[in-house]
Amino acid sequence: MPNRRSPEEIKRSFAMAKKMAQRAKKKEDEVSVKYAKNALLVLAIIQALIAAYYVSNFPWMILEITIELGIAGIFLGLFFYAKKDPVAAITVALIVYGGIILLLAVIDPSTIFGAIILKGIIIAILVTGLNAAKKLPKPKSELSEDLLDNDLEF
Repeated sequence: MPNRRSPEEIKRSFAMAKKMAQRAKKKEDEVSVKYAKNALLVLAIIQALIAAYYVSNFPWMILEITIELGIAGIFLGLFFYAKKDPVAAITVALIVYGGIILLLAVIDPSTIFGAIILKGIIIAILVTGLNAAKKLPKPKSELSEDLLDNDLEF
């Protein structure tokens, strides 16, 4: 007759399997957030390359160069801010990126379909990263601990 496991052993096995599944899901969410952060960096680099192109070919286009560098700076700043608060950074990035696409479409409707695959990929990565970031546990700050729960000795 085979050895039977006790109910406690079975409960421990289920609890361990549940923990392992939760860790795997958390890791998957962290990877999605990492992709979204990297998408912010890619957006910053693309904008900086566009500015470099304008500088090398059209140096008199000061306003366009300044705008491109400003947009690059925004995405680069959001990349670094995403380490502290990924939900806020990715949300702002989606709003800024969508706003840029919308503004360019109003100015010149032919830009809607230009690089549409790249736009779709970047938006999909940012949305996936945002959804994953919302699932991640929020880091606790040192000040958030309830001081009344600590035993203070005078």
